[in-house]
Amino acid sequence: GQHVDISMLDAQISLLNYMATMHFLSEEIPYMIGNSHFVHVPYDTFECSDGFIIIAVITDNFWTALMTVIDLPELNTEENKGQPGRWKNKAEIYGRLNELLITNSKAHWLEKLQSARVPCAPVNNLKQALSHPQVLARNMVVEVEHPQGGTVKVPGNPIKLSDTHEESYSSPPLVGQHTDEVLTEILGKSVEEIKNLKEKGII
Repeated sequence: GQHVDISMLDAQISLLNYMATMHFLSEEIPYMIGNSHFVHVPYDTFECSDGFIIIAVITDNFWTALMTVIDLPELNTEENKGQPGRWKNKAEIYGRLNELLITNSKAHWLEKLQSARVPCAPVNNLKQALSHPQVLARNMVVEVEHPQGGTVKVPGNPIKLSDTHEESYSSPPLVGQHTDEVLTEILGKSVEEIKNLKEKGII
């Protein structure tokens, strides 16, 4: 075995992927484009009547499939069949899509888009994300005993071990539960010093 050092900052930097490589090669700083894409159109967040969805058209065949779902003949042009044309007409495409998609629900559009195999997904709020069947099936929401009685739900462990399948959880600590332990074992404070800190209201 060996120590595994995983940094959240390192993980975020690694997700820059090809964008980082492009920056190193060109020294250009990408301009801010929100949730859209610097090449693919349409690739963005779109508002429906009850929330938001993502549509990610990354190849021409996905655009063709999208045209079978939405009734916008003015967008179904020869020029828009290719990425250069869609990029040129990005503002018009986004404008018309936004006008149409907001007229119905997320479920309505996702069903139609998925049936046509257009890459798409709902934008979930926290409650929706934490109750998603896949999240629950992966044991990413667990219940632990609370020291004052009952149970409390907490996020599960994203690291799944193939052999041991072991997952153990402890309850979240109460306020100040480990204060003495931290002060003595980590900071080397004596019992008298801790007593003085408590008397002065510092801890």
